[in-house]
Amino acid sequence: MTQIPSAWIILGILLLGFSVVVFRLGIKAGSLSETDIITYYSTQYLENETAEGREGSLSDCYALGGQGFFERLEVICEPANAAPYRFVVGYWGQLLSMQRMFARQTMPNA
Repeated sequence: MTQIPSAWIILGILLLGFSVVVFRLGIKAGSLSETDIITYYSTQYLENETAEGREGSLSDCYALGGQGFFERLEVICEPANAAPYRFVVGYWGQLLSMQRMFARQTMPNA
């Protein structure tokens, strides 16, 4: 009877663990809709606006398709009197980056 080397057993365990993680992420990506993502980050925007003492609305937010390789959506929320929020979201709903883009103030020519 031949004995299986321990390196093959360790490799098999690692591959099995990797397969389970990939399967779980695939299920999560398949069940997470774009509406769920937009609603979640719009709610985050409303919480930030409330914390800063302003009122916001869910209708301030919209989404565009992601531009990068790992980007699924870019949720943009534009309040009336403040800088817009940009949430870049990955395929599993994770936040990749969040920016507040302050508008440039141009001086009128004299």
